[in-house]
Amino acid sequence: MPERRISFRKKSKNRIPKRRKRCFDQTPIKNLSEREKLEIMTLEEIKGILDAEVLVGNECMDIEVRDAFAADLLSDVLAFAREGTLLLTGITNPQVIRTAEMLELIGIVFVRGKRPDEDAVKLAQIKKVPLLSTRYILFETCGRLFKNGLTGCIKRVEDDRKKA
Repeated sequence: MPERRISFRKKSKNRIPKRRKRCFDQTPIKNLSEREKLEIMTLEEIKGILDAEVLVGNECMDIEVRDAFAADLLSDVLAFAREGTLLLTGITNPQVIRTAEMLELIGIVFVRGKRPDEDAVKLAQIKKVPLLSTRYILFETCGRLFKNGLTGCIKRVEDDRKKA
């Protein structure tokens, strides 16, 4: 009798992610690294995944997003986020809009049901920074986006102690 393997893995639906038009450069798919081959999604898809409300930028929902960064400290955003990233945060003051503009971030998703004050919303409208708000906590928001193929803009920071 042939030996039967037991698998504890969850069976997938054999879903093959769709490849979408690239937003930042026209590099052919064959030349992309494995990380860049992961799914690219639009702000509209992110809105659906997170059951989010659009606060600013309804006209920008077709913008494509490659990766995201989550933080509740602007110093971390300044140190680790990179251009073209979607920011997930609970910070709602106008400084987060200025930081997004300075780093050329794609947009901001406010977590935990938080909403920015009027000054921040007006600034986002002027600077054309899309703002969304979701009721999910930061951890759940990251998990939902990662599950759907969106990766972080940074995997790990270097440990300075090892260098010494």
